[in-house]
Amino acid sequence: MSHFFLMERPGGHYQLCDASMNKQDNGLCWGDFIDGAKLRTDQVEEPILVDLRYPEDVMPEIFQSPLLISDEFLADLLNFGIDNIDAYECHLIDGESGKVWTNYKLCNIIGLLDVFDMQASTLNDGSSPEVALLFDDIVINESKAGGHHLFRPAGKMSSILVSQELKDYIEGLGKYKNVEFVHPSEYA
Repeated sequence: MSHFFLMERPGGHYQLCDASMNKQDNGLCWGDFIDGAKLRTDQVEEPILVDLRYPEDVMPEIFQSPLLISDEFLADLLNFGIDNIDAYECHLIDGESGKVWTNYKLCNIIGLLDVFDMQASTLNDGSSPEVALLFDDIVINESKAGGHHLFRPAGKMSSILVSQELKDYIEGLGKYKNVEFVHPSEYA
């Protein structure tokens, strides 16, 4: 089974304002949604208000990190059988235009998998394992993925990996225009 990085298509640039998470005074930060740990239910006050600056009229189905996805994309992940994702009601608010989107979920992918084959991969000279691994070439040890179809890799938590089967399923739906799948050999 091969795995691919799930990414939003280049082109639409957006900014998540860190202050938006602090408005809820719940002690959460964006990092809590990418570290693979399950959140306590008393930590999350829904809807989570997300201050988003997005210059386009048409909103994409997915923002990668933290994972903000449309209700439709989430439904398709669940229909496929993804069961390691917690989804929270959120309101995306463009503070400049005043637009509000309520058809998105802020998602937490539960679990980190140590899947990089460090012997076969090549680290970038500037890579700092304490922060994030930077690769010139990435090789996935497929046996370490353990049959998981959607997960964040340890050492590169802002990234999302999906299985070949999930990639084929999403592409087969033919309805997501800003979702891109990148082979690890092309990612670094």
